[in-house]
Amino acid sequence: MGSDIYDNDEGAEEKFWEYVHKGNIEELKKFWEMYNHIQLHSKNKCMLQSIWGNLQYKDMDGTFHLDGAENQTAFIMMLAYQDIEENMGGGFYHEPSGQNIPFKQGRVVELTASDKHKGLAFNVPHIPRFSLKFLGLNNEVSSIYKKG
Repeated sequence: MGSDIYDNDEGAEEKFWEYVHKGNIEELKKFWEMYNHIQLHSKNKCMLQSIWGNLQYKDMDGTFHLDGAENQTAFIMMLAYQDIEENMGGGFYHEPSGQNIPFKQGRVVELTASDKHKGLAFNVPHIPRFSLKFLGLNNEVSSIYKKG
């Protein structure tokens, strides 16, 4: 189950201001601040294009998919409301490397957006696994995100 939080593929200033004027600027600023912090530690400096939220419960493993193109980077942040113990699942599977990256609260996975991957649900009932996906265009800088 997913939902878009911000979507501005072209980095258009008009689209940016549409989001600002919808009245949810304080909420968006929190997500933009998260993205700016991620960018401080990222190997790829990117222009933010979209933010998505996803939710999974037990038995709702994701399917293999791509988040974008070769010239884009996806940053996936793993989240949960409860304390998660080892062996409860909730990991992230990256097909090109064959890696199953274990769940860790707040962990950010950085990958080429064209890499096939899927999110895995927790293996216990009633504990949702949340993830935030930030998608950016590689090596692009835009000043519009500093306004507002």
